[in-house]
Amino acid sequence: MKVLDRLLSRPEEPSIMDLALLKLFAEVAEAGTLSRPAQAAGIAQSVVSRRIAALEQELGGKLFHRTGRGVALTEVGQRTLPRVRSILLEAERLTEDVHGSSAVVRGDVRIGMLTSMVHPLLGELYRIVRTQLQGVRLHVLEGTGGQLEQWLASDEIDIGILPRRQRAGAAAAHLLRMALHLVGPPGDVLTQRATVRFSRLDRLPLVVPAPPSALQRILKREARRQGISLSVAMEADSLTIQKEMVATAGVYTILGIQAMQRELSEGTLQAAKIVDPVIERDVVLTTGRKKASLSPAVLAVAKIATRIAGGR
Repeated sequence: MKVLDRLLSRPEEPSIMDLALLKLFAEVAEAGTLSRPAQAAGIAQSVVSRRIAALEQELGGKLFHRTGRGVALTEVGQRTLPRVRSILLEAERLTEDVHGSSAVVRGDVRIGMLTSMVHPLLGELYRIVRTQLQGVRLHVLEGTGGQLEQWLASDEIDIGILPRRQRAGAAAAHLLRMALHLVGPPGDVLTQRATVRFSRLDRLPLVVPAPPSALQRILKREARRQGISLSVAMEADSLTIQKEMVATAGVYTILGIQAMQRELSEGTLQAAKIVDPVIERDVVLTTGRKKASLSPAVLAVAKIATRIAGGR
């Protein structure tokens, strides 16, 4: 019987080697190389290669093909990876349940967050988790709202901190409301006051995230309502690129104040709150699974993040 079928049909009797092979497969798939998992495990790359070959023999198909930069999943590997992650997650939850009797929360928690939320939230979240949940390790990805939604849907992250969509479910916990600001370079006339009317965005060269980010859609809808022209000079999903372009290239961007606190304090950027109308975006915390299926570690980290944001 094949490894996956054996584990799924008799989950109560998985061997240590089975789980170790599956974990190695997932690590190689994530890294895109054999060398990094080998270094992390303190073994030779050839050993990793042999173990993957053994798993491929058990499964009856190739999981990876070699590329110029490492390895990439084959079609069989792409179909297998979600099932393997599910099995490893269940094994992790079993371990957490066993340890639960000692009231210690353990496990890895994968968090995806808006780049604009990394600075105000992540440092404090890490400090509290390190103090209160010593058995928990955080894995953090940053991205746009669209990327975070995709990662949640594919179960690549456990927790997403992202803008609320109109169709967001009740499971999303509200964290904060961000008023959007027009951001310009030091000395810029438009952004030197506390506020700027939306109509002043007419034909301004803007650098903003590319779709599926909702920001362009929101701005274009209001521009049509006011009869002005919105000029997107560049699309950039990187917050660093957006701010660098504003500081050096004579363009503007639109951000929440949380995304540029450091630059404002240092005087490398300046910003004016957009009014007439005020444009606000709600940031929520949501998960890719139903609450009943979340691990204690995920639930604990989500509770801490919500508490931190609520205190701001």
